[in-house]
This record gives sequence, structure tokens and C-alpha cells, in this order.
Amino acid sequence: MSVADDVSDFALESMFTRARKQMELGPALRHVLQELERARCARLLPVVVAVCEEVADRYNTTRDILLGPTVRKLLCRPRAIAWWLLKFRFDQFSYPQIGKPFGRHHTTILVALAAFQGLLQQDDRLRAELQDIEAAVAARLIRRAA
Repeated sequence: MSVADDVSDFALESMFTRARKQMELGPALRHVLQELERARCARLLPVVVAVCEEVADRYNTTRDILLGPTVRKLLCRPRAIAWWLLKFRFDQFSYPQIGKPFGRHHTTILVALAAFQGLLQQDDRLRAELQDIEAAVAARLIRRAA
């Protein structure tokens, strides 16, 4: 038997050992990861609620309508503002995490935020409005924490 054969056998054996260990840890690891995700979602929920409530108040709608399935043009900007704040200002949610409470696919969020970024670069009033809403959400979160 040559050195190359020994190395090859060792590599194969270690690969199978790693695979077997991963299979054994699979369900346990999946459970731990699910629990971590639940804990993260529980921690993020107050942020989603505060952002949605503030945006809904500013645009004379309700949190339920903002989070709901309605696709009226009237709700495009408020939703985009809420999504933008969740993505770029508060905890940097992932696209799927943003989409889930709104009942939207993560690609919907991605496309909407790309378009919103373009508007944001052109519109000074929108940037000022966003800063006001961001400050109000931060104040709301501080009040709830106290």
C-alpha cells in the first residue's frame, strides 16, 4: 500500500466520520437553531410593533391594515418606510424577517426597498420625514422599555 492510498483512506474515513457526526447532531442542532430563532423573533417583535404603530399613526391608518394583505397604492409608501426602518435602522432585520409579519415574500421587500432607496436619494422632504419617524419610534421603544 502506498502513501497516497493511506492518505486517501484517511481522508475518506474522516469524511465519513464527520458526516456521521453531523447526521447524529442534525435533529438536536436543528432544535437549538429553532429555539434561537424563536428567541430572536421574540426580541424583535416589539421593534416591529413600534415601527408599524408609528408609521400607521403618521399615515392615518392602522397597524392591522399596514400589516395586512391590502395592495392599495395608498399603503405603498407607509409600508416602504416601515420596511426601510426595520432593515436599515432598527436591528437590521433580514428580508425574510421583514416579510413574515407583513405576509410578503422577501423578494417583494428587496425590490420595494431598492425603489425606495432611489426615492430617498432624490427627496429631501422624505428624508426629513423618515428621520422624524425614526426618532418617534426610538422614543416609543424607550417608553416601552421603561
